[in-house]
Amino acid sequence: MSEEIEDVIYDTLSIIVDAYKELSSIMKSKLSDRIILEVMSEVARISINELARQLILSAYPEVDDLPEKEYLIIDTLVPAFLEKYVLEKLGYSSRSISEIMDELVSVVEGLRVNEDVIKSMYDKFIKYVRKGKLREFIFNAPKDLLKEGKESSN
Repeated sequence: MSEEIEDVIYDTLSIIVDAYKELSSIMKSKLSDRIILEVMSEVARISINELARQLILSAYPEVDDLPEKEYLIIDTLVPAFLEKYVLEKLGYSSRSISEIMDELVSVVEGLRVNEDVIKSMYDKFIKYVRKGKLREFIFNAPKDLLKEGKESSN
């Protein structure tokens, strides 16, 4: 990572701190440390998810050419799985499979899957990542998930 990018990250954090101070002044109130930790944890999670999303699109631009449902599955599920995997690998807490599933079914209209299906997909994702075959997972996952979704709705 370049020094310029690190500066942008530090500047962004500085903006957040300054904005919190200004908001607290306007509201004449402060948040508890617990709430600030929760908010910042969410900021980190969202940032990691967005970085993963952009890296996927950069590494695999052909994702943009997929049918809408397949694109939405990749654009929602894979960054969420990458986020979960990286946070857990680094020793931080992450979203649950249930939270990932809820986001996915809210984004992909008509998709009906249960937590076991998403857990199974995550386990498969980990195997592909460890084998260095993320691309294969990315382009097979939507088809697998849509097939599972049809089977679980019957």
